Amino acid sequence: MAYLCYGELSQPNVALVHLGPPCGTSSRARDIRPGPQPLRSSKFPEGLPHLRGVSLRRVRSANLLYRLSAEIFYYCKEHGILCTVENPERRYMWETKYFASLSKDHLKYQAVLRHCMFGSTRKKSTRLLATYPQVVKLAVKCNGQHQHAKWGRIRNKWATAEEVEYPTGLCHAWSNVMVQILCEYGAIKAATQISEIHDFTTRQSRAELGKQPRQRIQANHHAFGVGFCITLFKEAPKFLDYTGCCQF
Repeated sequence: MAYLCYGELSQPNVALVHLGPPCGTSSRARDIRPGPQPLRSSKFPEGLPHLRGVSLRRVRSANLLYRLSAEIFYYCKEHGILCTVENPERRYMWETKYFASLSKDHLKYQAVLRHCMFGSTRKKSTRLLATYPQVVKLAVKCNGQHQHAKWGRIRNKWATAEEVEYPTGLCHAWSNVMVQILCEYGAIKAATQISEIHDFTTRQSRAELGKQPRQRIQANHHAFGVGFCITLFKEAPKFLDYTGCCQF
């Protein structure tokens, strides 16, 4: 899978990447009793030393994806590709050696947001690690002017299972930030009204002829490109190597 990812990333028209590694094994909700078995801790963020069987395999699998996510983020930062990594704010994933080993420069741009401010019923806190400073526009804290649905066990399942999808409002806000950045780098925003069609086709023709204003495009950034969203498996495929991903 790593080979396929880097094959896509090396394409000249990749403009942005988003990574959302699975967070089930790194949830701090597991520390609450009664509840699911804890699999990690701040002392052992890569996995508790006594894990065996299915639990050990799940942690190793998640660690492999954490390592891959950190490596891809590093690659994007070094090659001028817009990139974000998303996970709940207090997940142990952020404490693993894969992310803890990133330099201060790579960890410079972060945002913590509350899902309730984007349409969710719960006060879920999510952290975004990004390669671009504009991510702070998404750092919206709860204003305390609404009620929140409860956490815990609801209808024979944990409430966290109902919060795995991004709220629609967050998707809209996030995409607006991305469009703004890409337009600043020289990308052409599609016409949304009849009155904009002439201006859009003129700018598109200029771009095709290589006459797009160069001063608006930062060096090292792919100005005209496509998004690249990596969907990570809940567990890593069997053909991936676990070596070094769960060291006790």
